[in-house]
Amino acid sequence: MTHDGGYRLGVDVGGTFTDLVLMAPDGRVLTRKVLSTIGNYADAIITGTRALLARRSSRTITSGANTAW
Repeated sequence: MTHDGGYRLGVDVGGTFTDLVLMAPDGRVLTRKVLSTIGNYADAIITGTRALLARRSSRTITSGANTAW
């Protein structure tokens, strides 16, 4: 699956964890789970996004809801 444009980022902020999904233009999917930062939820989003971007050139294997790298 491919899409037009750049990367797409999805974020689910919860009380304990913040889940992030990054989709690359070529359809590769990376995921990351980080601790939510109650005082400022943006901190967890920034931390998770930086981690995803650092891994974007890594090879990923996606199977169902689980992603391994």
